[in-house]
Amino acid sequence: MLKRLLKRFKCVDRFAFNIYSRLAFCLSRFWHASCQTAVETDRCGMLILTIAFNNEKLIERQFELIKTNIKDQNYRYMVGDNSTSSTKRRAIRQVCQKYGIDYIAVPRIICFLTNNQVAVSHGAALNWVYYHVLRKMKPRHFAIIDHDIFPVKPYNMSSAVSEQDFYGVSRIFNGEWYLWAGWCIFDFDKFTAKPDFLPLYTKKNFLDTGGGNYQRFYRRYEVGNISFPAVRSLRYKKTEGLKRHSDIYHSDYIQIVDESWLHVINGSNWANIPGKEDVISQILTGIDQFYDTVCVKIREN
Repeated sequence: MLKRLLKRFKCVDRFAFNIYSRLAFCLSRFWHASCQTAVETDRCGMLILTIAFNNEKLIERQFELIKTNIKDQNYRYMVGDNSTSSTKRRAIRQVCQKYGIDYIAVPRIICFLTNNQVAVSHGAALNWVYYHVLRKMKPRHFAIIDHDIFPVKPYNMSSAVSEQDFYGVSRIFNGEWYLWAGWCIFDFDKFTAKPDFLPLYTKKNFLDTGGGNYQRFYRRYEVGNISFPAVRSLRYKKTEGLKRHSDIYHSDYIQIVDESWLHVINGSNWANIPGKEDVISQILTGIDQFYDTVCVKIREN
């Protein structure tokens, strides 16, 4: 009896989450605000979008490594700022002005209404930038990357998606799947659905940020026919005293994507893990050496 009751409440909770997510989708799609980035008539070959969140150092380091390692002939880097802090928004804007980076201020109302749910906030910010900027620019290809993932080896993003409609880190659960919204690349003309990067509960699974695109887009494809990049994970530090998997993941884990990208996870420390800011600072200072160290540890494991 108790199990049935708890299961019923769980269904109610999931239903409420989906309603909340749908409201966030409507808000992010139809809320109009001024946008300072000019929409060019000439389509760029590859538009790389990252959503910034309360850490300007990540953006600066990411752009430096993109300049060094991204080999696409005609790419454009863009920052959508979803920060909760006005101080951090000013700092991120200053970094973008310093380097000539396209800066998009995601409306604060979207951040404010969704911030208690980090995945919802991220997905809503992606939706807003897509519908109000990318859809007008119509790049030939576009990539979405987290602000704490860095190209540490030469990489051509257009080539990665040349033989299929999209390419990215997969999340596959009980026959349902989507691309993680922290590293994915799309052929813009093939992305014909009205995309939704918000998370979603289905009857069987929780699909995290980017999961809303399963029903709108991905389920048209047979997952067995899609090529996905390799992802290798390592608990690099083994911080003591952490028991919940979520805390361990957001404190200790490092990921290598497609042998060329380093994902440090929880770069803005929204999960409030003690000492995380110091670790991130150390990684950013010597990221090449850190990448080599991580690769050695992965091989040893």
